[in-house]
Amino acid sequence: MDKGRNMRVIQVHPGTLLSFNMLGLKADEWFRNGIFEHLKNLPKKSQEMRFFNAVSEDTLKKYVNGLDFNNDGVFVIEDNNKIVAFLHAPKINETELEFALSVLQEYEGKGLGTKMFERAYKWACEKEFKKIVSICLSSNKGMQSIVRKYDDAKIQSVEYNVQEGTIELPDNTVYNPIYAYMSYFTDNIKMFEIGVKRHLNNV
Repeated sequence: MDKGRNMRVIQVHPGTLLSFNMLGLKADEWFRNGIFEHLKNLPKKSQEMRFFNAVSEDTLKKYVNGLDFNNDGVFVIEDNNKIVAFLHAPKINETELEFALSVLQEYEGKGLGTKMFERAYKWACEKEFKKIVSICLSSNKGMQSIVRKYDDAKIQSVEYNVQEGTIELPDNTVYNPIYAYMSYFTDNIKMFEIGVKRHLNNV
């Protein structure tokens, strides 16, 4: 099967964790372990793109254990019980978020980063944030390309070899409860599928 063709974005939040836990599985542990394995399995160059340098496993564990599923935006794409793409959107302040993402090397070029960014962008609008910030190395053309897809995007150099992309979010975003519910529903369906597979594999 073509990698990336049918995979969906999952937002990790209390609702998805709850649906996963209904199967008797430790959702928080599953996601943290999966994200850690994802980051650990990135090639050195991709780790440098994501964290500006190669990082130790201890540093990755501390980072993953610090993810706040209740307040941050955390989005993943899963394929066959493996997290193949990951986007973290922590708050900078009450009006701004920082977006950073990574995709496993064998899944690059499938549009997964763009798909996650689009989903996280909609979430940020619904939460009434005003700006998305993405700081990356100048060599990270993939992230820069994603940012440039948005009308109110700007990219500028902030220091040697570092670019800052900003996207101003619209002020007149109307909260759509139907979209929010459907996003929540599809997340939970996907989580149920993952949970069943894990449960059956462990029987």
